[in-house]
Amino acid sequence: MITLTGNHARCDMSLVENMRLAHIQSTEALDQGSVGILGDYVANEREVRTLVKPTTALITAGIDKENLVVVCAPELIYDESKLANNQLKNFYNEANVATRAYRLSTIRKFRLSKEGFTNALESDLTVGKYVDLTDASFELTASASKTDATIGKIVRIDNEGIATYVDSQGALLGNVYKMYVIEVL
Repeated sequence: MITLTGNHARCDMSLVENMRLAHIQSTEALDQGSVGILGDYVANEREVRTLVKPTTALITAGIDKENLVVVCAPELIYDESKLANNQLKNFYNEANVATRAYRLSTIRKFRLSKEGFTNALESDLTVGKYVDLTDASFELTASASKTDATIGKIVRIDNEGIATYVDSQGALLGNVYKMYVIEVL
């Protein structure tokens, strides 16, 4: 789904070497890169399961990594060469619609934009920070130390896009953003 008013997370699975897909459905709209726990099968569906938010209680009890998934469906807009087509930040997965997710147990690395983190400042997202599940949220949190909620570590920061537009003052503009490479632990 595309909305022109949103600023949604971008996720990229091009670094994935080995994967197992899961099909999920949530009662709320999901950004790309949302991480959750596979729940029960949706009524009258053979392969679609609900997506459950991680909670402190579930994290403390220990979540089987086989049941953790990251949402990353194919986007509808691929061409970001024009300012008008700068749509990936506006893409999200609709509520109550089946979408694609990848099991974290079979992923080594994936990339996620800052909108997929609860951390508001880019300075909190640096190489070496651990990536944790967030209580009652599908977003991730970067932290300085490893905890029971840790699922990965930021190992690299990639710059995406090109500043190709010139404004009336001659400054370069464009769709330039950072993608944080997360190594799954």
